[in-house]
Amino acid sequence: MTGTCFLCGNYETVERHHIFQGALRKKADRLKLTVYLCPWCHQYDADSVHRSGETRMILHKYGQRKAMIEQGWSKEDFIREFGRNYLDDREIAELYDAPEISGEFALIREEVELPW
Repeated sequence: MTGTCFLCGNYETVERHHIFQGALRKKADRLKLTVYLCPWCHQYDADSVHRSGETRMILHKYGQRKAMIEQGWSKEDFIREFGRNYLDDREIAELYDAPEISGEFALIREEVELPW
C-alpha cells in the first residue's frame, strides 16, 4: 500500500503498525491505535519502531494520548486497559488543553522531536 509515513512523512510504500502489540494487539485494532510506517521507520533502520525503544516510546505516548482523548479515559482507565502509563504528569495535564484528535495525523505535524 502506498501512503505517507506517520513518523518521517515520506510518501511511499507503508506498512500497518499496531502501537500496542502482543496480547494488546486486538484492543489496539478495536481502538484504532495503529499507524502506517514506511519500511525504514517500521523495521529496517536502527531507529525504527521495532529496533528502537525510544521510537517505540514516542508511539506509545501518542497511542495513550489518542486513547485517553478519544475514549474520555483517565490515566487510571488507560492503565486498567493497557497495563501501564507512558505519560508524565505534565503530558497528562496538557491533554485537557489539547484539541480533539480526529483520524490519524502525523507526528511531524505535531512537531515531536524524533530520535534521528
